[in-house]
Amino acid sequence: MTIANSSSPRFLTLADLTPQPGCTLVIGNFDGVHRGHQALLAQARARGRPVVVLSFEPHPRQYFAARQGAVVAPLRLTPPALKTRLLRAAGADSVVLLAFEAALAEVDATAFIDKVIVQGLGASHIVVGEDFVFGRDRGGSIETLRADGRFSVTAVTPVGDAAGVFSSSRARQLLAAGDLVGLANILGRAHSIAGPVLHGDKRGRTLGYPTANQSLVGLALPPLGIYAVRVRLPHESVPRIGAANLGIRPMFAVEYPILETFIFDFDQDIYDQDITVELVKFLRPEARFDSLDALMAQMKQDCQAARAVFQSVSL
Repeated sequence: MTIANSSSPRFLTLADLTPQPGCTLVIGNFDGVHRGHQALLAQARARGRPVVVLSFEPHPRQYFAARQGAVVAPLRLTPPALKTRLLRAAGADSVVLLAFEAALAEVDATAFIDKVIVQGLGASHIVVGEDFVFGRDRGGSIETLRADGRFSVTAVTPVGDAAGVFSSSRARQLLAAGDLVGLANILGRAHSIAGPVLHGDKRGRTLGYPTANQSLVGLALPPLGIYAVRVRLPHESVPRIGAANLGIRPMFAVEYPILETFIFDFDQDIYDQDITVELVKFLRPEARFDSLDALMAQMKQDCQAARAVFQSVSL
């Protein structure tokens, strides 16, 4: 079976599935891989069997919205490659990303159990959230799984804090509001943006602030502005620090927001490499400047402010 573990993971179809007999199977969308998701993985690990995570791409809500011609704001907290990496870090031995397309959307609950859980993946135990539903028209439930009898089932009670249950929707709301502290509490880590470094117009280099640029297309976004960030580079165990502009660069008319990260004390070619940028603190909103000199003066102040953040925040 092809397992998703690269920067461009493959989305499987039902025909691609290969059984892993006796595995513990954890099923869900897992956007954000927040502390609620991590609780599912912890329950699965406790079984002492290989843990397989089954997730879906795209998010079923996006699929059905597109079928109905609706426009839905980007849901994605974690694109597939980052989601896969975080699931592995949380305890998954393998991650299966099943393509959510017409053929799968039409599979009813009984056929899903047969084709995916039993024949496809050979699971002996299932771990899901207690509100889990599946199959065409959301016709299957925990009771449907338990009634089958060919595997055992653990339904995990949602976990949360005084403000409510940890959920992807709550995480998106906090991200949109710019509450990075509250978001980190739900995720169990700083929110991060991961992906390849893109070739751009290299204008930052001419200004003395070369940046690593990343696409934000399809991602749920925080407020536009300047952030103090940690940067995790391939093959480096210790993160670097920097300042990032998340926005449209008003002076240069970028069509869609991008993330431009200036990594402090760094001068290497990392084009096309996958990097992870963690948003640590919001410094100021994005602004338009009357001149390049004014912009450069502000960039210098932003970098000083970002460095000051890391004098009190550990790497």
